[in-house]
Amino acid sequence: MANTLNKIVSEGIKDGEVKTADIADQAVDLTKLPHGDGTSDGKFLRSNNGADPTWVAVTSTPEGTAIKSTGETGGTKFLREDGDNTCSWQTVSAGTALTGSTNNTITTVTGANAIQGEDELTFDGHTLTQTIDSSAEGFNQTAAGDHVIRNIASSNRSGAAEVLFFQRASWNGNQVAELQFLTGSDTTNKDEGAIALCTHPGAGGSCDARLYITHDGHVTTNKTKEMFWYKSPSNTSSQSATSNDEILVFQSAVPGQSNSGVYDSSNGRYTAPIAGVYYFFFNGLIDNNAASGSKLANLYKNGSNINTIAYTHYDSGTDYKGIAGSATVNLAANDYVQIWCKAGMHTAGETNFGGYLIG
Repeated sequence: MANTLNKIVSEGIKDGEVKTADIADQAVDLTKLPHGDGTSDGKFLRSNNGADPTWVAVTSTPEGTAIKSTGETGGTKFLREDGDNTCSWQTVSAGTALTGSTNNTITTVTGANAIQGEDELTFDGHTLTQTIDSSAEGFNQTAAGDHVIRNIASSNRSGAAEVLFFQRASWNGNQVAELQFLTGSDTTNKDEGAIALCTHPGAGGSCDARLYITHDGHVTTNKTKEMFWYKSPSNTSSQSATSNDEILVFQSAVPGQSNSGVYDSSNGRYTAPIAGVYYFFFNGLIDNNAASGSKLANLYKNGSNINTIAYTHYDSGTDYKGIAGSATVNLAANDYVQIWCKAGMHTAGETNFGGYLIG
């Protein structure tokens, strides 16, 4: 039976008298360990391979290279905090795979743990570009319920009639049409706006505003080629009166109303640029040298008489006499109209012919 230590006498304890087995587990608390002195702060007690333990300072902050992974293999593991006051080395899983990635492509989810770079959808930090390779592709916005869909473009332009936002259509790279949202005339409050619809006329032209809605709701168009007003017949005449019953050919545009694009002063034809309903008017002055008889003006379409639009009777030797009429005509694109008159029309500006597109 091992000796039991009951007391310590004044002479003390002989060396070797207290064995490890004589000390109960956890019987020695921290107060019984050497505390060191002021030079021991921040140090730890280190075993010295059989020699007495010593207080040693921590000389550096441990880095990843100072953490051992004894017994672990593979070279791609990571140290994980496991949530139970322990850590463990873990293998990196395959994770989400990225395919089809090129510069500036936007990624989308294509399935479980898979993403893909969309080569037809790119963003370079300034411009978002989508390449369409099939009909009916593009941009869809669908409201899930009773909701309004909103698209807002905001730009602080400084001047009047400047483009705030536009949508452009091109045909094989060539601009053919554009919808523009413009600033109004009030550059102080900046609370007026306008809308312009632009189209391109083809070779040699530019994409200009054809239809314009002002800030107060007026609708205008720059398409003046449907309108014309010409005067002064160049037909054969005698003493300023036309000599024959024939088509009148007007040689001069009324000032500010010239439109050679639709009226031909060489043959008297007004050619409709587009299909529509047109309004035409004729003002004639019967010359005082004209012969007596019926005087009339007929409107011709494509070389054939449509109807008489003006009529009067004139007695020779009397003063000048006016004659006038108008008509609305439905024309197809490239149809043409002319004025046919009885002889005796005065060849100055009082005899004139004009018209325009109604719609």
